[in-house]
Formats: sequence, structure tokens, C-alpha cells
Amino acid sequence: MYKMHPISTIEGIGPVFSAALKAEGINYTEDLITTSRLVLKNKFKDNSTLSSRLEKFKILALFIQYSDCAQSSEAFYDANITNSKELAWANPERLIEAIDIAKDNKKFNVQHANKKLSINNLQKIALETINTGLLFGKIVDKDKNPIGGAQIYIGYDSVISEEDGRYFFPRIRFGNQEIAIRATGYKTLRMTIPIGLSIESPTNFRLIKETKEIKPTQVNTLNLGDKLDTQEIQIEDVLVNDHYYVSYIYFDGSLKLSSVKRRKLKGIITSYILKVDNNLISSSNIKIGDVFTWKGAVFEKNIESLLQIRAKESKGWNHAHE
Repeated sequence: MYKMHPISTIEGIGPVFSAALKAEGINYTEDLITTSRLVLKNKFKDNSTLSSRLEKFKILALFIQYSDCAQSSEAFYDANITNSKELAWANPERLIEAIDIAKDNKKFNVQHANKKLSINNLQKIALETINTGLLFGKIVDKDKNPIGGAQIYIGYDSVISEEDGRYFFPRIRFGNQEIAIRATGYKTLRMTIPIGLSIESPTNFRLIKETKEIKPTQVNTLNLGDKLDTQEIQIEDVLVNDHYYVSYIYFDGSLKLSSVKRRKLKGIITSYILKVDNNLISSSNIKIGDVFTWKGAVFEKNIESLLQIRAKESKGWNHAHE
């Protein structure tokens, strides 16, 4: 699930520039991505120091979207990589060299467990972004008050709105897409929206208060049209012998694990995710999709594939998180 990045995430932006950007409503790196260069130029025409650095900050914001790492984004920029296409199609060795140079210059202190694997994952995301569309804006109520924590679904992907109601939904297939927006205490909004290449203006959605109490019922079968949701948990919430698979590898070598077991309520299928250090993984040979079983102190690699294990779990959900 994609999360927005505070504007201060950008390497070297500092408190002064952060304050100036926030004063103009640019609170997240995603705001820089979605604000045109002309609008930025007009907003900061009287601040020549900041104005001269906006193009760099905009590029760094774009790279952070792919790597989730401010220092690697700075390293790629220093290597004269200035757009998504260059990043997506660059020789992986060139990107690894850029990180190594940044480390030698003391600009990079993140430790890599597997740089090649992290680079491949980053380039895959960058390539997907080039060939897909984007949706951003605000979730509000009828009085235009922001709704934080709203879940926005398109297909089997979802994002959550920030406290100020803002959301950022990258990598959406072009064409007409069905969107569903859910928030506690509000009616679910469903509609079809066109997704294209242009990201010129925000798309805001208004939710209506729920007037009737709906009691959830639990089911354990999957049907066409079901939506996926995720909940973040901590390592102490994981039960012994629970199965998790690797869904993302971060630049610092840590992993995002997603639960194999899922529960389904009201057509929403929930899985659990957590971020763990690689020292909790028994194997050094790790790739996306590998399945691990929690043994109380370490995750041990499972010889069965994700599909094989999921098939065994498909008869129902028997997890203490219910």
C-alpha cells in the first residue's frame, strides 16, 4: 500500500525550504510531483534561492516515489539521472555505482543487503509508473472537511488518505476504472473514472455520512468483485507458524512481509503486513514472493511456493487477528 512522504523527506531540503513549501500547501513530496513547473515558478518567483532548486527537488520527489529512500534518490540525481525513463532503463550497474560513489563521499549511510535486487525492484516500479496513470486529490465530507484514513480501492490496489484528506494513487492502468472509497461512519462511494496520462488537476471525492448501522458478517470464500485491504502489524503480533511472503525489498535490506492467510468481511479481503530487518530472516538468498514461516525468533524459509501454501489455506481463516 502506497504511503505519502512528508516534504522534509527530500535529502538536503532543510527546515527553511520545508517551511516555505508548506506555506504554499506543498506538504508532501507527492505535492511536488503533481504541481506543474509553471505553478511552482509563480508560487516562488520572489524566492530566488528556493526557485533555483525546485527542479532538483521535483526530481528527487519523483525518485523517492520509487525507492522510498531519500539518499538513493540524491545519489541517482548526482549521477545525472533526471527523469523516470532514464532511471527505469539505466544499466543497473550504473545505479549501483552511483550509490557506491555516494557512500564514498559520505552522502549515503544506508546499508544494503542486496543492492542488485533493490535496484531491479526500483526500476520495475519506475517502468510501471511510466506506463500507467495517476490519481490524487482530497477525500472530504459534505461540508468539505477532510476525511483521514479513508481507503481508496481501484481493482486489487488501495491507498489511504492522510489526516488532511489528501491521497495519492500511483500506477493505475489507463482507461475507465471502477473506484470504491470507504471510511468509518460514511457510505461507500462507488463510481467509474477515466484514467489517462494527464495529471493536471486533483480529483476530490465527497463522502456522505452513514445513517444506518451495518453489522459485519464474516465469510471465507472469494468472489468476483471482492476488494483487498491491508493492515500493518508489529513482529509481536505474528503467531508462531504463521506464513508470510516477501512483497517488497527496501533499500536498507529490510523486507515488507505480507500474510498468506486472509480474512474476508463484507466483500473486503484483509491481509496483514509488517516491515522486518533482514536479521530476522534465516536465509540470505531472498527474492520477491519467497514464503517464510515465523518460528518465534526468526522467519524460516518455506520450501513450498506461495501458491501451494495459499491453496492449503483457502478453506478458511483461522487467525487470532480476527
